[in-house]
Amino acid sequence: MGKFKITWKEWTFVAIMTILAILFTNKFWLLLIAKFNPLIGFLIYYFVVYIALTLMSFAGLIVFGVKIKNPLQIIGSGLIVFAFFLIFDWSSQYVTLVGADRALWNNSEDSVSFYLWSLIIHPDTATKLWIVWGLAFPLTVFIITLIGVWLVHKKPKLN
Repeated sequence: MGKFKITWKEWTFVAIMTILAILFTNKFWLLLIAKFNPLIGFLIYYFVVYIALTLMSFAGLIVFGVKIKNPLQIIGSGLIVFAFFLIFDWSSQYVTLVGADRALWNNSEDSVSFYLWSLIIHPDTATKLWIVWGLAFPLTVFIITLIGVWLVHKKPKLN
């Protein structure tokens, strides 16, 4: 096995992930984000994630489209994803213990989808609940996936 070498960029990536962990897993942040309705919390959540990924990408710390050449790269990628979601998942017992349990469910993808559709159709009966479920999950997943696939394959220009 070769020497374990970490480049300056890789150390910078590790440092940025650590700073993000400090900023976005502390009690102040969790209590703040728990105050918003699902749509606003979700938008803040994705804005923060997008900015973090964009800044790291511009700094050359994230390379999208890396070719996997050996199984250790898959394990390494998995560990980085694990660390990223330690920062941004907000679903541990710690979140509840600091009193920010609304952050657990309020700001998730499924919460914002259900919230938006329930603004249109109030799920106050079993039938309406079933309709909102159909709109919020199967239909929304279909639409979002279709748009995502189009964006990935067509590579539209944002001018």
